[in-house]
Amino acid sequence: MKFIIVLCVFIYSVTGTVCAQDPSDLLDHWSKRTAIEKVFLHLDRGEYAAAETIWFKAYLYAEQVPDTISTVLYVELQNGSSTVISRQVLPVFLGATNGQIELPDSLSSGAYLLRAYSPTMLNHNTEFIYTRHILVHGKKSTGQGAGRPFLQLIFFPEGGNLVPGVSNTLAFKANDEYGMPVNVKGTIRNENKETIASFASYHDGMGIVEFTPMRGQLYHAEIENLAESRFELPQLTDNAIALTIIPHPSGFFFDVRQQAADPSKRVAFMLGQMQHHVVFRQEFKRQPEVLEGVIDTRNLSSGIMHVTFFSNQGLPLAERLCFVNNAEFIQEASLVTDTLDYGSYAKNRFSFLMKDTVQGNFSVSVTDADYSGDMEMEEHIASRLLLQSDLPGYIHNPAWYFSGRNDSITTATDLLMMTHGWRRFKWAELEQLSKAPLAYTDPGYITLTGKITLRDSKKPFDEKQAHLFISAGSQAQNLKKVTTDKQGMFRLDSLLFFGKSRVMYTDSRGKKALYIDVHPAKDSITRNYPGLPTPAVPAGLLLRSNEAKWKKTYEDIMKAN
Repeated sequence: MKFIIVLCVFIYSVTGTVCAQDPSDLLDHWSKRTAIEKVFLHLDRGEYAAAETIWFKAYLYAEQVPDTISTVLYVELQNGSSTVISRQVLPVFLGATNGQIELPDSLSSGAYLLRAYSPTMLNHNTEFIYTRHILVHGKKSTGQGAGRPFLQLIFFPEGGNLVPGVSNTLAFKANDEYGMPVNVKGTIRNENKETIASFASYHDGMGIVEFTPMRGQLYHAEIENLAESRFELPQLTDNAIALTIIPHPSGFFFDVRQQAADPSKRVAFMLGQMQHHVVFRQEFKRQPEVLEGVIDTRNLSSGIMHVTFFSNQGLPLAERLCFVNNAEFIQEASLVTDTLDYGSYAKNRFSFLMKDTVQGNFSVSVTDADYSGDMEMEEHIASRLLLQSDLPGYIHNPAWYFSGRNDSITTATDLLMMTHGWRRFKWAELEQLSKAPLAYTDPGYITLTGKITLRDSKKPFDEKQAHLFISAGSQAQNLKKVTTDKQGMFRLDSLLFFGKSRVMYTDSRGKKALYIDVHPAKDSITRNYPGLPTPAVPAGLLLRSNEAKWKKTYEDIMKAN
């Protein structure tokens, strides 16, 4: 029997308990309370010398449109010791902001972590906030010693479980000691060392292998030309379902194999969601051993879709990610050279021509080609917002997956979905998550709060009006009025000023004015957010730079200063 659906998926090991409410209703409730927000930083480069400036423009994205939820963005630069060496707090207008980070000339050479987030992004799994490693060339570093050579090979059963007695698809990925992809060839063997299947990488160390495991057997992989290599496969899971999903002209074709007689372990319905919004639901009134169908994704917005197969009690049985690429996010444009002059300090003029009229935020980086490397093009706004922001861990050259729509790229993208563990939440915890109070709220630009008392006393300056004179840098002095409550507390939100500022408080009642003491609380944007992710540096990143060129650049900068 064929079933027509709408969307795509990914698989990982599935465990959980029965949801007290329908998963669709819980997702809908949660998405209405707190949307998933994402951020992308368009940098002028990916590599710098100490004492240079990192210029950037930030784009915030939610609900597949520019983010109107957040008014403040935090941008931090952190060194290899997890110390924040620069922190910018920037106002956000219409989903965008911009800024710069001045790199101290005392920085040592190495990889530094750039991190960006808004407070409301932290209501979700913080592993998915924006992080990117950049290279800085400065003082000589002691460097990072080469790790002990090794190969990491991990297998991922499609659907989450390796099921005996039926054909299973396993994806795999291989990395070296630096976290960089390695292409491998090998065989799957059983306990008797009999060859069951062969496999080889397809793209960047990733590939798939298919075989039918037998109940009671253990399996391992051996790598060709690697002595004494042995990599264990996941153990078998009885009464589970085996899932296969492959790209299809209309979206994705799925095939479910199930053996359990217990209805609670057979598929009753499937759910597809993107960014916590349900995009399709398909009921299976019959529960045969084989379910097949097509997930039609042609009318969906591009991005990662999360597909889950549930039992009649709402228990997740298998899951999978699929990447939908309908290319609706691409705006055709051409670069026109109006004036081109290679002379020193010469003026050049370029124009971008759009095929259609379009409104939006745009940014262009202009850099010295001699100092532009591969790092600049390894990611872009589409790869970050549609792909990287939903997958944890290091993704090698993510922009490549958007370089075309041919079969080889489609297949490689599907492998990426199968080999990067993905879980913004656990289904068993969804009911609690959807009802729990939100830990973070948007500060509404700058908010000043505090308490006013009469001079040298604890008596509140209650239910009275005070004036605040705000002086910020070169800006003109700004007058604001606040009214205290019965406890003398005041609140003033939606303020916007830059740099160091001074605030003077006075009683506003002229001749009746009293002397007052002001006890300000910390303003809303200076708070710290502990426990933010610090992903490990892919050590291979440090091996890719022209160190001699950058060393001379740094020395020239220091001489000029």
